[in-house]
Amino acid sequence: MPEPVKPKVCKVCKEPFAPWATTQRVCSQRCALLAVKAKQAKAYAKETSRLRREHRASDRAYQLKLAQAAFNAFIRERDPQSKGCISCGSTTGKWTAGHYKTDKSLRFHEDNCHGQCWFNCNSNKSGNIAEYRPRLVEKIGLERVEALETYHPPPKLTIDEIIEIKERYKAKLKALSEK
Repeated sequence: MPEPVKPKVCKVCKEPFAPWATTQRVCSQRCALLAVKAKQAKAYAKETSRLRREHRASDRAYQLKLAQAAFNAFIRERDPQSKGCISCGSTTGKWTAGHYKTDKSLRFHEDNCHGQCWFNCNSNKSGNIAEYRPRLVEKIGLERVEALETYHPPPKLTIDEIIEIKERYKAKLKALSEK
């Protein structure tokens, strides 16, 4: 004579029940339907996530955003707050990577971007360029500043080049952090 099946707890509603088969995991058809829907939702979420990752890998705007974040993180680490804001010299507040020229062709140019206080100079004074330039000349020299001020044709970066820029600045940030 077969042994009676031990009582179980439903995987969906968590209520105890007496199964009629050893493989039964839920207490009713309603819970079985809910379990199937949950399994389908999980599979859908997993597939959607995979497709989103694939799309982002080939999405130029998304890769530019990631590369810009890596570059800015490197600049914030390269120019510590203790050296002061490039525009006003302040050593307090939130720190950001302030660009001298906002030209897209100079977006990833290290001479064009320096540590800057976020609230006062970068946000409220739109970069505080009047104070930025003299300190930039002092920091990198007049010749290099004038080179920044000349015309630069907009770059036509491919996704692979953008990813390479992102990886380069992540590596530079890691090297700076290890010092």
